[in-house]
Amino acid sequence: MPTSPYEVLDQLVIDTAKMGWATTTMSLSLLKGFARERGWEPIATRRGDSAVSKLKPTVASEAPARSISATVGLDAQLLHVDGAHIPAMPDVVVMHFETVNLTATRIWSPGFEVVRSSPVQHGVFIVGTGRDTFLACAADDNGLRFDPYCMTPADRRSQEAFTLLTSYGDVHEHAWDEPDKLLLVRNRMVLHGRAKAVDGEDRELSRIGYRTGPLK
Repeated sequence: MPTSPYEVLDQLVIDTAKMGWATTTMSLSLLKGFARERGWEPIATRRGDSAVSKLKPTVASEAPARSISATVGLDAQLLHVDGAHIPAMPDVVVMHFETVNLTATRIWSPGFEVVRSSPVQHGVFIVGTGRDTFLACAADDNGLRFDPYCMTPADRRSQEAFTLLTSYGDVHEHAWDEPDKLLLVRNRMVLHGRAKAVDGEDRELSRIGYRTGPLK
């Protein structure tokens, strides 16, 4: 059994590589040190943000323009990958709460038959808006690129891909039921999103996206 914090994190990475996500209880500072030692590159997933984001459920009228919250407000989010709108996406996403929180994070792993289907592999989406717009499919050799909030189907196959990737199967509800709980998500293998926010709860999630290369 792992005994030191870094042994625990090594096992967390192994489990994430296999399952798409894994969780433990640990301070975020330990994870940051672990990531530095292994050469993981932290990246911002929104222009003007730092690599470490603080996320809070926000009513639509007060949310940043073009953010997911600007569309859904406090309602449940459609599941997505982080950074779909940037060419070089994070390989893993770390999420952390210092305190207990009642609003779950939902995770879904599309099956092989979905990811390797012709619509997902070959349907063309318009990604982003304005001068940063580009074309992409919902999956490539590195995995998924899908965010229903910033990707618009541009042909019949991408319309089918949109349906496939929003028709969820067995969704895992990750509970933030312990202080210092940490969730590691293999960003290009699974989709994730916040459940409907619990009324009146002060929920501030720390999130970091990392480029890691292949997980081992």
